Amino acid sequence: MENEIKKCKVKIPYPEYRDDVLHPCIRYIEEGYCGHQWWMVMSPFYAENDAIENPILFYGDSESEKIPPLEWQFATVVKETPACGYNSDPMLYFDNGKLRVLWREFRTERTLKAGYNSAIYAITYDSDFRKQSEIFVCGESSATELSDLSPIIIKKGDEWALYTMYVHLEHSFFKRGIVKIARIFGKKGSAHKTIGLRFRKACSLTRFKEVESIIFPFDGNIEGLLPWHFDLIFYKNRWFMLLFCHGEQNIRLAELCEKRIHVFSEPLLGKTVIDTYKPTGVVVDDNLYLYYTDRVNPEDTKQHLLSQCKINLEEYLEKFVINN
Repeated sequence: MENEIKKCKVKIPYPEYRDDVLHPCIRYIEEGYCGHQWWMVMSPFYAENDAIENPILFYGDSESEKIPPLEWQFATVVKETPACGYNSDPMLYFDNGKLRVLWREFRTERTLKAGYNSAIYAITYDSDFRKQSEIFVCGESSATELSDLSPIIIKKGDEWALYTMYVHLEHSFFKRGIVKIARIFGKKGSAHKTIGLRFRKACSLTRFKEVESIIFPFDGNIEGLLPWHFDLIFYKNRWFMLLFCHGEQNIRLAELCEKRIHVFSEPLLGKTVIDTYKPTGVVVDDNLYLYYTDRVNPEDTKQHLLSQCKINLEEYLEKFVINN
């Protein structure tokens, strides 16, 4: 599938971030928030420097509600660099006039002090963009279970739903070493194994740490691929996943079925990109506006830039789902 790809403009007023964009999460707010309908949070990762992997908020404006913006304006740094460990995987959600931002912390001082290897935290901005107190959402104490990748929250009635990618890291240091050596010689392999999509529901964001979770496994033609980062979109009463897998430089579409996640075989982008990672997207009518990052700056190959790709979702589903 060949679709038009447009480059986005994202400027950060602090030089240490190098205008780098990774882990984007974009949401459309119909009634608007603080005068803007389009909001984005992301965390830079220039030159794979996790010290700058902090959640940063932006807003965007467009001449039409049916055309998501290409230019994003800096709003604020949500969470500064921790003394140890790092931040990552931010997402945002709007509800009742308030903007909520979640992010994952890996081995930060407060995470370790609480007995966790990684944890999800959240902060709320009120209707006047005033920052409220931070809250702890949930955590993972095991050093080999990366259960909190790409946290996504959705409110359904009076209940909150939390989705994260559940990934297992090989316990054996010997086996991890074999994988590293194999990769040096160009062989595919990973010390990680994706177990599935982890789902929890609770009456509030502070109760997720008390509830049990359900794991939805992946199926479809994903041999040799490792599902990793994702976003969720809603289209014609169905939930879909925008999925990045290690082992393939592209983005897949998957559907959340009753007890499983079905990954469609045809990638969304018509060409293989250089170095993409977590995708995000917004559906307008039958069009998916897919946002993804790539290292396409010829003057700086360490920089991740944001691009937008318009995809007719109805045509995609009619053409490719039949073959799955």
